[in-house]
This record gives sequence, C-alpha cells and structure tokens, in this order.
Amino acid sequence: MVLKCDSEEETAFLLSVSKGLLQLNFSSLDSTAGLDLLSEAISGLFANCWATYAKKNTITTRSKEWWNNECSMALETYRRTRECSDWFSFHSATRRAKRCFFNNRIAEIASTNKWPWDLMSWVKQRKLLAVEAICFQWQPYNDLPDLWSALHQSYNAAADHSIDLSVLDEVPSQATQSWVPFSMLEMQEALKACSNVSAPGPDHITWWHLKLILANHTYAVGILSLANTCLSLRH
Repeated sequence: MVLKCDSEEETAFLLSVSKGLLQLNFSSLDSTAGLDLLSEAISGLFANCWATYAKKNTITTRSKEWWNNECSMALETYRRTRECSDWFSFHSATRRAKRCFFNNRIAEIASTNKWPWDLMSWVKQRKLLAVEAICFQWQPYNDLPDLWSALHQSYNAAADHSIDLSVLDEVPSQATQSWVPFSMLEMQEALKACSNVSAPGPDHITWWHLKLILANHTYAVGILSLANTCLSLRH
C-alpha cells in the first residue's frame, strides 16, 4: 500500500489527518494516562487515514520513482496507435520525467538536507582497495582466534586492574538543572534536517508528511506541547 506523491489520495490523506488533529484535545495533558490516550489517538488517526486513502501498489518493470502520469499517458497512446511518432513522444516524456526528478532530488540534497550520502545509491559499486593484514606485536594475524586474542589483549588489558575512585571526590558537584523545554524553532530545525524521501516506519508516515502537516502553526503547537509534556512528566 502506498500514497503517491502529489496525488489526489495524498492530498485527501493530509486533509483528513489535519481535520482529525483539530478534534483532539492537547490542552489537558496533566497525567501519564492522558498522555498515553492522546498518543494512541494520534497513532490511530494516522493509521485509519492511511488505510482509507493508501492504494495497493503493483510492482512492474516501470516501477520507478521518476515515473509520472505523463509517462503513463504517453505509453498508453503508443500502445493504442503503434505509431513511431508516439513512440518517440513516450521516450521524450520519460526523459523529461527523469530529468525533472533527478534535478529536484539533487537540489534537495544540496540545499535542504545537505546529506550527500543520499546519492550513494545512484553510484555503481566499485571494487574495494587491497588491504593489509592486521598486525599485533609485529606479527600478522589472519585467523579468527588470533584476531580475537589481539582484540582482547588490546582493549581489555586493564580489565582486572584495581581502580581508585577517590579521585572523583575532588570533582565539585554541580547543581541539578531542569530540562529545557523544546522550542518551536528547535522542532522546525529538526524537521528541516530530515530527508523528504526516507523510508517510512511501521506507521507509514514520512518526514515529508509531517513537514506538510506541522507547517500549520496550530498543529505544530499541539505536537510541541505533547513533546514537552513527555519531558515534564518524565514519561
């Protein structure tokens, strides 16, 4: 089950989630029981909206991220006419779709996420460079028992040594500080750093969906109060 980006189903899904959030009460969070109930209500809201608007995705040889409605229409036209001109039109449509998709993806990584490792999936695999054997005490270690022995002797050599903890008595104690609540700017910056194309979790919700929903100040305030209540109740 999927929600295609910029589709009517995705728009309806976001609208339904937004309406559902307006009906939830974020103001009476004064107990762990109320916090749990609100969290379950939000989770159920997302799950119900997803089940309502998500569609079954049929995997085919054309199941590409860049594929769009223009490609589908051009392919359908060629299948109906079998004309060479329609075949070239189909190829032109796929080229435009690819160019638009990859340009937008690169621009997003370069300016928004600033996480170039997201592009590694597009790079062909290369052979690893030749490596040298691990040496310990000037001897090469190749077998697993020898490697484990070298690791153990390197990192656990002081495991049985006595430790004088009295040195900690000289360290002055600091006053206990309360946890600073989350700010709206902190939440916005955290969301901004998340990738729009990362795979969703079990709840099927992507960062892109959360960015669109929390762009509304009313919903953002509610979710921020939920997070700060978790801190204040230590729950």
